[in-house]
Amino acid sequence: MTVHKRARRAADEQRIGDEEAELRRLEGGGERPLLPSQLHWPGASLGAAQASPVHLVCLAVLIALIAAICGEVERAEALRRGRQPDRKRARLQFSEFVSHMTDKEFLRYYRIPRRRAESDVTASPQSFADLVVAITPPPEELAKQRASARESSGGFIEYELRLSMALRYLAGGSYLDIMYLHGVGKSAFYKHLWPTLGAIDKALPEFSLETDVHNLERCRHLAAGFARKTDGHIRGAIAALDGIIFKVERPATVNTKEVVNPNKFNCRKGFPGVSCQAACDADRRITFVSIDHAASCHDSRAWRTALTSKGTRMVDEIASSTVIPQCDDSPELAASFRSHPYGFFILADDAYPHSDTMCVPWRSIRDRPYRDSFNHQQSRGRINIECAFGMLNRKFLVLSRPMMSSITHVRTIVRASAKLHNLCRSSAAAAKSETGIYASDYTGDRDPALLHSTDERGVRGTADFARHLSSGTRDPDTGRRTQESPDTAWDDDDIPDDLVPNRTDLEGGPRQKLTNDLAADCILRPDPFLIAQRMLTAKRARMQR
Repeated sequence: MTVHKRARRAADEQRIGDEEAELRRLEGGGERPLLPSQLHWPGASLGAAQASPVHLVCLAVLIALIAAICGEVERAEALRRGRQPDRKRARLQFSEFVSHMTDKEFLRYYRIPRRRAESDVTASPQSFADLVVAITPPPEELAKQRASARESSGGFIEYELRLSMALRYLAGGSYLDIMYLHGVGKSAFYKHLWPTLGAIDKALPEFSLETDVHNLERCRHLAAGFARKTDGHIRGAIAALDGIIFKVERPATVNTKEVVNPNKFNCRKGFPGVSCQAACDADRRITFVSIDHAASCHDSRAWRTALTSKGTRMVDEIASSTVIPQCDDSPELAASFRSHPYGFFILADDAYPHSDTMCVPWRSIRDRPYRDSFNHQQSRGRINIECAFGMLNRKFLVLSRPMMSSITHVRTIVRASAKLHNLCRSSAAAAKSETGIYASDYTGDRDPALLHSTDERGVRGTADFARHLSSGTRDPDTGRRTQESPDTAWDDDDIPDDLVPNRTDLEGGPRQKLTNDLAADCILRPDPFLIAQRMLTAKRARMQR
């Protein structure tokens, strides 16, 4: 035993001996030590009815002084440990905040209507008020959450505030503006953001294409919508399919839980992202979303391996369907654009292989005017998914910038945004103001990471164009080039083997039959110059009137 330990032990034994001696002395003299409850406080010896206001004021001042001293000690200890102390925040009074907004301003601010239309009897949520009810837990669980909420920094965060923060985040708001407006901290904002987006995803209806392919009436209804969009020239289409790349901050090499090879996230356009396969109906409601691959994966392979909500492959659902191959050219259905003489199929671009269930444009159209005419009519139906992507990116600006989140959170953001887009397309209250999002909603210029940089140091998030895309990017802090990565940007199975010209220009299937129908009716691609001339002539005639 060291000298210091022996000295400390001797001091402790001496202190204990002194305390015992003092206790024996008091007991021997007839005195007993006072308990803390027996100490004399101002007004302690008086009853509740006899306590004077002076005593009560003194007691209140003493309690406040003790609390202030304890708070200062706690803050000093927090600063000593290197963290900021808890701050009292005033929560946003949501009802008062939105009471000054008109319905159109509310729709523009939160991207969804305030309340559903009186004539809307849809069972699924159709407005902000419906979503608040849908994501709020049962009363018993809500009471437990309120009881366990911390009171030091504002208390319980109401679910309408959580939904408000989530919608503003999807709309493109900065987390700094959102946290200060709603009176929450940064950690509390992100703590409630992801569960709220997940609750929105669960509360809104699931994407329906995986069940539509097994429902004959539903397929007829979808095909009728595309037939109306193409003046009856494309009959049998149940969805328009395409892929889109959502930008993400380049995944870290050390993040091996979700990302095995970060280099695969670099696409051919030079920025990192994730590949999303999506399909929509003729009304531009999204009916299928799959985010299972990095940006370097070809659309053909991403579609072949796209999974449904049940965990099965979408191509297997289509192949096992007994409804898709059915053909019906009855005159009564043809009169209402509901006939499907060549079975049901999906419209897509030439990034996907031609088959009986995938209708893609012809590649060779020289000296083949009716193939060119088919490509024009097919693009009239396929453009709906392009328009849906534009509406989605324009409405939810978080998708237009690199998302600095994990891949799981990126998937949640995209799914929640797509379902909210469907809500706006289906809601009667939002249908009147669908174009209420303006370019002024964009805050500032584009993110520098989206632009090509000529700076020697490069830009954070920008791929290194001086080398192959399989290499890493420049270090964002030092500007030095990172070490060459041994991992390639794609695997052997990422390269599709069914997109050679002989495969994509095969005759047969719905494409060939629809082209023959156009040739039989002598329908060619409209001449744009002739259309422009007619429009100009009509405009001059109106001006002369």
